[in-house]
Amino acid sequence: MSINLTQRFSYETDDLKSFQKVLGTMVRICMHGEKPSQYSQLYVTTKKPEIFNDGKTWLQKEQRFSKPSFLHVCSISDYKDSIKEGDQTFESYASLVKGVIEHLRNADVEKFFVECGGGYDPVLNHLDWSIDAGFRLSHKAGWGNFLDVSLCNIYYGILE
Repeated sequence: MSINLTQRFSYETDDLKSFQKVLGTMVRICMHGEKPSQYSQLYVTTKKPEIFNDGKTWLQKEQRFSKPSFLHVCSISDYKDSIKEGDQTFESYASLVKGVIEHLRNADVEKFFVECGGGYDPVLNHLDWSIDAGFRLSHKAGWGNFLDVSLCNIYYGILE
C-alpha cells in the first residue's frame, strides 16, 4: 500500500539553477496539491519550524552541542491551518518556487558564517579544501509537512 510518503530527503548544491529545478520537483512530490482546498494552501514561512534540523551534534567531551551546520532561510508547507501572520501564500508551484529563490538570493551569508562557522572539519585537511556557502533543501516526515530551505557549507577539493 502506498500513501505517497517521502520519508527523508536532503540536497545540497552551490548552483542556484540546479537548486531551483530540484525544488520545483520536490514541492510537487511532497506537497498535497497545487490548488487550494479546505485543508491545503501552499505557503512559505521564514519562521523556523520547531523540527528544523540545524545539524547540531552533541559533543560528549565538552558536554555541549556543536555549532549548527545549517542556517534556516525559509520553509515550505501546505497545511492551511498552520499559516501564521507574515507567511506568504501562493496559488501555484511556479510562483512558490520563484518566491523561495528570492529568499535565497536575499539570504544573509555573513550571518551564516558567524552562526555556523567556516565549515572546517577535522577529517578534512583544510589546506586542500576551499569552503563556500551553498543551498540546502531537506525534508523529514514527522510533525508537519515542511520542506526546509537553508544555507550550508559546500566543500571543494580532492579526497586522497
